[in-house]
Amino acid sequence: MPSLGEKIGLLRGLWRCDKAFAGPFTVTLDVTRRCNLRCIGCPAHSPDRKTRAPSDPTISDVDVELVSKLCREMQSAGAHKLVFCGQGEPLLHPRLPELIRLAKASGFNTVLITNGTLLDELAARALVESGLDLLRVSLWGNSREAIEGNYPGTKAEYIQAVPAAVRRLISAREARGARLPRVVLHMVIDRCDFADIGSFAELAQDVGADAVSFSPLHSIRGPLAELVPSRDEERQLILQLRQVGRKLRSAGLEDNAEETIRLYKAGPDVLRTVSCYIPWTHPRVRVDGTVYPCDSCDWPMGNLRAQSLSEIWNGPAYRSFRKHILSPSGSGVIDRRCDCSYCCHFGSNQKIHRVYRWIAPLARISRS
Repeated sequence: MPSLGEKIGLLRGLWRCDKAFAGPFTVTLDVTRRCNLRCIGCPAHSPDRKTRAPSDPTISDVDVELVSKLCREMQSAGAHKLVFCGQGEPLLHPRLPELIRLAKASGFNTVLITNGTLLDELAARALVESGLDLLRVSLWGNSREAIEGNYPGTKAEYIQAVPAAVRRLISAREARGARLPRVVLHMVIDRCDFADIGSFAELAQDVGADAVSFSPLHSIRGPLAELVPSRDEERQLILQLRQVGRKLRSAGLEDNAEETIRLYKAGPDVLRTVSCYIPWTHPRVRVDGTVYPCDSCDWPMGNLRAQSLSEIWNGPAYRSFRKHILSPSGSGVIDRRCDCSYCCHFGSNQKIHRVYRWIAPLARISRS
């Protein structure tokens, strides 16, 4: 959670428009491009969509030296959290526990996002011992029909073994007498699996998860449009989310059902409802060190192998991007370079927007 001084610095940067006077607060790091699945909605490995060519195709896994450099520079910037994910499956990185320990030694809250299929006993014990704060296991539904639709080419039994893997990690946590990592079971909602919302919440309770989260299928562009629930289906799933949220909270589990409902109501054109403030809070680092504003934006800001994080954070590319974000005339550029439909940062953007919207008119006048 940013301090009062950091929040003031954030607002000061938004007033200035192009410069950041605080942050980044969170950094998301891709640790590998390799994956053992071909999820239908994955931006990197889906068989049904084109993917962005990597900046350096010869690098598949992030190296420890780059992560060490990133951690030092995040410390200097006053960052709070490092999220380990990937354009692939992070557990395929042979030194992942070491990377997590490095981040913990640097004082960061750590999060790992995984598909859960590789959580064997050894991996579960290593994650618990690493000091990881939060483990998010993503599933695209839990019924055989949903699995067959969302994981083409993968046997349903392979995905249906994930709940047992989650129990394995929770058992390893309990055997160590630890409270961490907290476990979140996450469901990506699309037309194949939206009917599983209720049973998914029951599954999370059954395995002993600490929280449940949901998100809409991120992109509706191109061939993935057929995976987006229809308006009638969307109304049904919103009702399910409301009911499930109440049940989860009564059972003592955290959830983001209400936030997900707000995102569905905002619709695919999120930027028409809430501005994007991610360029002032949260960069995404690829395995080769290239820095982007987020996973859905094809606009490189710099590379950590050639520059420091602070140089990139207030470098010319970031300043130009921030100007476009807050400029009414810049929305067309953002639309061409970024896919903001059903943005996964909607919740954090909304929190900032509740405050900044009151000073935004004055800020625009001061810049004119």
